Amino acid sequence: MTQTTPRALTSVARSHDAAARLRELLARTGVVRALGAHDAMSARLGELYGFEALWASGLGISSVNALPDVGLLSLTELLDAAVRMRKAAGIPVIADCDSGAEDPNLMRRVVREYEDAGVAAICIEDKQHPKRNSFRGGNQLCDRELFGTRIAHAKAAQRTTDFCVIARLESFIVGLGVEDALCRAHTYVDAGADAILVHSKQGTAAEIAEFSARWAITRNDIPLVAVPTTYPGASADELAGIGIKVVIYANQLLRAALRAMDETIASIAAMGSSLPVEGTIAPLDRLFEVLYYDSVENA
Repeated sequence: MTQTTPRALTSVARSHDAAARLRELLARTGVVRALGAHDAMSARLGELYGFEALWASGLGISSVNALPDVGLLSLTELLDAAVRMRKAAGIPVIADCDSGAEDPNLMRRVVREYEDAGVAAICIEDKQHPKRNSFRGGNQLCDRELFGTRIAHAKAAQRTTDFCVIARLESFIVGLGVEDALCRAHTYVDAGADAILVHSKQGTAAEIAEFSARWAITRNDIPLVAVPTTYPGASADELAGIGIKVVIYANQLLRAALRAMDETIASIAAMGSSLPVEGTIAPLDRLFEVLYYDSVENA
């Protein structure tokens, strides 16, 4: 794997215009690639490898706290994790905020806390409380109009024009089809959503392509977001070709880390030594490189 040269330490200083930068990315030609991060280190790697944005994954943040992705983390815990990512990397952070908040006052606080912290956007999904992970089954869809109201409360709360609220719709996840997905998407955009994340658990991007083709007829001004977790054969360029603007690689780093830790720990436990795995794990020099040791020690 090709390794990159670390940037100067100043490149990860807080970006006061992260939301404006995300707006620029959404407006430009070409696909925006967002890497799912679960901590500051994974966020740093996303920037080093040229991703344009980060996805502060609810699954990832829950997982590194050894918790299932069922809405157990508090606003403070999710926000603190997103802020650590924002501080570690100089690219916009899109924060996964699960299903948002039913109470208007709490929804207002969510938006303002993330906006004030320099996060570029939040994404909320049309699920009931408490949420469950989309790949765990069950129909937990929120009422369409109720969720539209939730979006409206979120948009009314923001203080700057650039901050984005992304609405994630789960129609395909629960098998309701493209008509329901389109109806929901139009309701959410009418309520103020800046982008629509259309989710699918099929093995191909066929549902996404059908939705995108229908969407382009009436609302081509509103960008679409896709998460190709279950259809990894669809490249970012291919998804862009069917009308997707943002592609999120939501949990690949988390799953890769779990596999690597599993195998490394199993080997050490079985062999009584780390020698057999030393050739397969990152050397300390790579760790020092990613963490900009030279910039600190030579300052």
